[in-house]
Amino acid sequence: MNNKTVYKILVTDGLNENALSVVRNLGNKHSIGVSSHSPLFFSPAAVSKYTCKRHRIKSVKSDLDGYASDLIGIIKEYEYDCIIPVSLLSYLAVSKYKDEFQMITHVAISAWDNMQMAYNRDCAIGLANREKIPTPRSYFLHDGSIINSIEKYPVVLKTSDYNNSLVKYCNSRKELEQEIIKGGGYRQGIIAQEYIKGFGCGYYGIYDKGKEIAYFLHRRISEYPITGGSSAIAESYYDQRLCDYGTRLCEALSWHGPIMIEFKYDHAHDDFKLIEINPKLWGSLDLTIAAGVAVPELLVNLALGKRNLKQSR
Repeated sequence: MNNKTVYKILVTDGLNENALSVVRNLGNKHSIGVSSHSPLFFSPAAVSKYTCKRHRIKSVKSDLDGYASDLIGIIKEYEYDCIIPVSLLSYLAVSKYKDEFQMITHVAISAWDNMQMAYNRDCAIGLANREKIPTPRSYFLHDGSIINSIEKYPVVLKTSDYNNSLVKYCNSRKELEQEIIKGGGYRQGIIAQEYIKGFGCGYYGIYDKGKEIAYFLHRRISEYPITGGSSAIAESYYDQRLCDYGTRLCEALSWHGPIMIEFKYDHAHDDFKLIEINPKLWGSLDLTIAAGVAVPELLVNLALGKRNLKQSR
């Protein structure tokens, strides 16, 4: 990047720790603004010494239309050259109105159809099956008859849409039925998956219209909760199969921008199985940056159409 060129960059989700990582990585090179739904004094990125402008979002975050409208208004008023979404809902809002955003600023983000394919678990499972990438055995519980086909427990009960945070571990049919009732009953978008015994790992990528710019793999040493969740302690990691699986999914999606694909290593079958696709910046972004992959800078360059983006592996 030309250090003499200072761009005005809007970073979303000031309360998110990844927003602070982005601000710290870019703040000594560019003019940074931070938006947040939370009070700004609660948002670490907003009070960073690198932040020049602070913007409070008034809409409800789950209202993608209103949220996108607020961001567009901020960008127009303050003439930001680039926006870096941070959370999933920010990526969804910007992707849904990608054309409108690209009329007034620059952003590295996938098209809305591809975004929906990635963040819906049932669609992601279907994509993996077509690409012959292993997945846990999955049961789509749209009615009560499907539960009869589950032969082995425990299973993990999830919703297809990541906006719903339902993740329950069920050790028996009785527990599963109880959790389904608590969750609103049988319906479209409820999935039970076999529980995979093994360690969690991830493929992180930055893509330019289906072409890999940079990638990073990690292995989870500790998760919270211990049954499976976000990484508490992670380390850099490499496995060619894992890399190949991540690359194939991103190419099939013609992905553009950042992406995190979560897998679990299945000890019983000596293979990696897809857990979910997160079409956003990943939780261990600091680890990636510390390992030498300057993700925020890559995203700015990608959004601005700069060349020579490819990083060595």
